[in-house]
Amino acid sequence: MFEAGKLENVKSEMSQLDINILGLCETRWTGQSDFYSGDFRIIHSGGMEHQRGVAVVLDKWAAKAVDKVIYEGDRLILVKQRGKPTDVVILQIYMPTSEAEKRN
Repeated sequence: MFEAGKLENVKSEMSQLDINILGLCETRWTGQSDFYSGDFRIIHSGGMEHQRGVAVVLDKWAAKAVDKVIYEGDRLILVKQRGKPTDVVILQIYMPTSEAEKRN
């Protein structure tokens, strides 16, 4: 996702496939952000380096229901949506493979 145009590709595919909510791993974006890009809301959590990172991309319909966002580093993000009969919690998690180097 760190390359120019990748977000536009994702948004185009979501529109074509009628996907309301999409979770992404290894976005390689730094910091935490919650922003709109066209009709899509992007909620992102990353680290200090262009590694790892998770994001949830919501279309304008799904974005209206967001009630709460919890950022937990560059590997976990929680998005809570208001719903009926119950609220919905979306967890986007990035876990390394068992062969990945352990970090402190």
